[in-house]
Amino acid sequence: GVIDKWIGYWRRDAEVPWDTDGGAVWNTLVGRGPPPADGSGENPFRAFYNGYDTNGGHKIFVGFVGGRDAIEGMDERDDAAVHGAAMGALRAMYPGGGEAALTEPDEFKIIRWGRDPHFRGSYSLPGRDRDENSALLAKSVGRKLYFAGEATSDWYGSTTG
Repeated sequence: GVIDKWIGYWRRDAEVPWDTDGGAVWNTLVGRGPPPADGSGENPFRAFYNGYDTNGGHKIFVGFVGGRDAIEGMDERDDAAVHGAAMGALRAMYPGGGEAALTEPDEFKIIRWGRDPHFRGSYSLPGRDRDENSALLAKSVGRKLYFAGEATSDWYGSTTG
């Protein structure tokens, strides 16, 4: 499967409309944001992560898009279209004006796991033969090559656990 990301970074002195006082971590748009300006389908962004409390107080918002939405909504679009879709969804979430009106980020980055020729995706789900295959992957190859990570574990947690 694929989970792609849009990451927006605002400078420390920028006013932002979301919580920077330890409140909401996940911000979810109910429904869909406005369609992308290029008219290329639906806006794929609905969930954004606010890691302000855990990243040293940086104003960074991360939009996650998975599955078919990632392939059609991000992997097949250029950076400008993806950025425009992310900002459109954020403006739908935070439509207010005034001091905390949503401004363009100072920087943004787009992560497209589906385009990476070495990965072609970013996650997988365990199949019925997972335990047997994990044990095989955990064995060394000629005592010179070792694999590590959750694919070799006898416990399936998550991509971070």
